[in-house]
Amino acid sequence: MATNNLKQTLDDFELQQVLFTSNRGEGLNFAIENIITDFEIFEHIDKPYLSMQMSILDTNNFVQSVDLQGGETIEITIQSTETRDNVDPITKKFIIDKVLKSQKPDDKTEVYYLHCFEDIVLTSSLININRYYNDTPTKIVDQILKEYLGKNVIRSLDEYQTNMQLVIPNMHPLEAAAWVKKRITSVDGFPYYLYSNLNTNDLYLIDLEQLLRREPINKKAPMTWIQSMGQQYQTDDVMPILSYTHENVDDILTLIRSGVVGSDYNFLDTMTGKNTLCKFDVVDDVFKSLEDNTIFKKQKRYNYPTDQKVMGQNFSSYSSEIITKITSNGSYNNKNHRVRAADEEFDPIAYKKRISGHALRNFMTKAPITIQVNGRPFLAGTGDYTIGNVVRLLFLDSQRRSSDDINPDYKKSGDYLMCAAKHSFSVRNPNRVNTSLVCARLAMYSDNLSVGDFINA
Repeated sequence: MATNNLKQTLDDFELQQVLFTSNRGEGLNFAIENIITDFEIFEHIDKPYLSMQMSILDTNNFVQSVDLQGGETIEITIQSTETRDNVDPITKKFIIDKVLKSQKPDDKTEVYYLHCFEDIVLTSSLININRYYNDTPTKIVDQILKEYLGKNVIRSLDEYQTNMQLVIPNMHPLEAAAWVKKRITSVDGFPYYLYSNLNTNDLYLIDLEQLLRREPINKKAPMTWIQSMGQQYQTDDVMPILSYTHENVDDILTLIRSGVVGSDYNFLDTMTGKNTLCKFDVVDDVFKSLEDNTIFKKQKRYNYPTDQKVMGQNFSSYSSEIITKITSNGSYNNKNHRVRAADEEFDPIAYKKRISGHALRNFMTKAPITIQVNGRPFLAGTGDYTIGNVVRLLFLDSQRRSSDDINPDYKKSGDYLMCAAKHSFSVRNPNRVNTSLVCARLAMYSDNLSVGDFINA
């Protein structure tokens, strides 16, 4: 991640080209970068595509002349001014999904607000799959996305599940890939995520353990909230957080009621009438198993009160929910062997891993924090710099003894996984980009680190 001082250049980015294309009739092509005022590009770790909102200032009847109907293409090319000499620009294709609204500030001007999806969403929506597959879940996802959408998939090789047979039941390719992805966990029971990002054209199918093992992209320059620095630029030591929100977090009751703390799971085979019972305790089945994981050697305080009790019993020892799932009907079995179907496992351990993956997914989002920072560093490279990466945040505690005696706020400070990003581009003079990041984690620092120790942790 680039750490150059942002005062060195005027613009955060250069909007090199925005090409509007309509394939109706003989086709239309227009360069529209001069009528764009603002646009926002969204990334999410659970979505294998980007989305965008764009506002255009129409003073020449552009929308009327092209007869905007939806389905037109907008290809946008952005160049980081920080690395223009050695890094290629970012080019993305979007499809106009709908016009959110239009309004006339005066008689000669109309502003249109467009909502767009990455182009593979339209392609996927036009294709229907009803097809048999026999392979591991990650390979099935890979096959679907390559064959129907032409996408390269970068994937983890740590899946626990073996071959399964299934028929994709009347789904679009992206919908089918997401459906199969839900059935994948790593060997240690971590869930998988399928996502796209701003800087590359690949799709990523990666398990949570592999994501959390990544080094923070800003290890030596944490994103730091110091209110007096809020309007300043980045320095070599810290990158200021311009604003943050930390609200509606630590909702333990919702987690208990959704069955990811303590519950009884019944997996019913309708072919044999056999029921596989799994007693789930999030402390014993998830958090204790993570104690020896290298991810949590430093951040040991989990995002869950493992010793919290009611009437002398830990929360997780209660079976607060009883959940029953139909997992198999013997659709693919024959006389010689039993064949695993989409929702079927052959032993309680495999079912327990699926439950653990679901629980970890929920606990990752138990206490998210949303921060806003200058977005230039996220445009300044060819790799995946945003969602799916780890970022280090530093907040100072509220007790001020002296300027030389300050400590981190361990409740908020630490290493987070970036789960969603909104890049807000303002096409002005100068061009500016701010990025809002939704950051989440499973554990936090509990040691008595100083601010200096924290930066070099």
